[in-house]
Amino acid sequence: MQIQEKPFGKYWDIALKVGAGLYLLFGLLQSFTFNQFHVFSRMSDFSFWLVLTELAKMAAYLLVPLAVYLHHKKSQDILKLLYPLFSLLSFLCLFEYAGMTKTSLNTPNRNNLDAVTMAIYDSINLFMPRFAILAMFVFQAALLLSIGLYYLLGNKYRPSDWKSLAYFPLFVLITIPLNILSEPISHSPEWFQQATHFDNFTVWHFLMFGLVIFFTWLAYFLLKKADKDKQVFYLRAMAIVLTIHFAGKDSMLIGDGYNIYNIVLSSIPLFICDIGKIIVLLSVTLRKKILYDIAFFVHSAGALTVFFYFGRIQNFGSVFDYSFLYFTSTHLLLFLLSVLPIMLGHSGFRLKNCLIPIAYYGVVILIATGVSVLITNASSTWVDAEGNHLPELLYLNFAFTQVNPLPIEVPGWLNFHIGNCEVNPLYLLGLYAVYIGLFFIFFGFQLLVSRTRRRLSRQA
Repeated sequence: MQIQEKPFGKYWDIALKVGAGLYLLFGLLQSFTFNQFHVFSRMSDFSFWLVLTELAKMAAYLLVPLAVYLHHKKSQDILKLLYPLFSLLSFLCLFEYAGMTKTSLNTPNRNNLDAVTMAIYDSINLFMPRFAILAMFVFQAALLLSIGLYYLLGNKYRPSDWKSLAYFPLFVLITIPLNILSEPISHSPEWFQQATHFDNFTVWHFLMFGLVIFFTWLAYFLLKKADKDKQVFYLRAMAIVLTIHFAGKDSMLIGDGYNIYNIVLSSIPLFICDIGKIIVLLSVTLRKKILYDIAFFVHSAGALTVFFYFGRIQNFGSVFDYSFLYFTSTHLLLFLLSVLPIMLGHSGFRLKNCLIPIAYYGVVILIATGVSVLITNASSTWVDAEGNHLPELLYLNFAFTQVNPLPIEVPGWLNFHIGNCEVNPLYLLGLYAVYIGLFFIFFGFQLLVSRTRRRLSRQA
């Protein structure tokens, strides 16, 4: 991995980092708009240039932090050679991008929501004013142009710089919006959609679980040969990729929907794995032991568990649809980023290190329950333009703290009401105990594998 020196002085470097931070911030804000991901769901409705420049922008969410904050030379070369042009092309697509509007014709109703629910959800989802979307689009193009010119003018030109462009398709591929297959899948034959439909405990389910094991060992064997600095770099790059896809889900919630969810409020990280996607980014960035411990003990087992059980209320559709691709790829990356720092020796984990993660998980359940109950109660006050209320209240975290997905009924001896919600403390305690047990089982299995490997290595 080549590291490029800073081309200008201190103040220019500070300006570059601020500009890069603004670019990423505007990208995050754009994810809360219908526009960001809709381009890829309906590519045939838009110009080639808009699709091309938006794909380049998605790749830039990885290129920019690698180039600016991690001083990665290949990323800097790609930015200086390609992005001044992409930025200028992007300006030409300004009004096409800003002119997008959400209608019943260009967004599918996969969850068969009634007209009242759709109208109320849209009144919340489409909160970003058009002028703000327009302004962020302009600012992002200008910032990308400035960053590209910074490296073009500041870095000494070498003919070998062009070789870095060979890596650009890889950057596009790993950051590509996962709804890009939505349009071709919607036009595919019925037999193909049925054959690729995801259900629990089918060939697709077991294939997915096999991929988790395969990629974990592949990543470990590739990274263990690298020095520690390279390992940290690649772990951080993986965390950025995970964050890009995690943030992109917001735009899908507003547009086509994700799984059973169709409202932007579902982007609030109330599920343990959604919180984990933030924790692993912080852990590989800050490299603090407490974050490594929480990620390893709680979030690795949590990510692995969901591959065994998805729940009866899920709606993933075809394995080539966004919901399945997003769920699989992000939970795979979450698992990798939770276990690899421990496997590679960046931090150790002992039995005594379980105490803080156990307490952390208890706090997560309490906060997730409280926030979910507040939003569920608030949803009873929402009305459409004609004063109609939601036919059903909004439950943000099905199968976690609000709705028991199991066929076993949990006694309601201690149940109490908060507004329209009935909270079952016994269910929450049972959920907590079961997951703590799963965490220990996973930790014990990992410990057994580790000791077996040591014995085999000594015998060899």
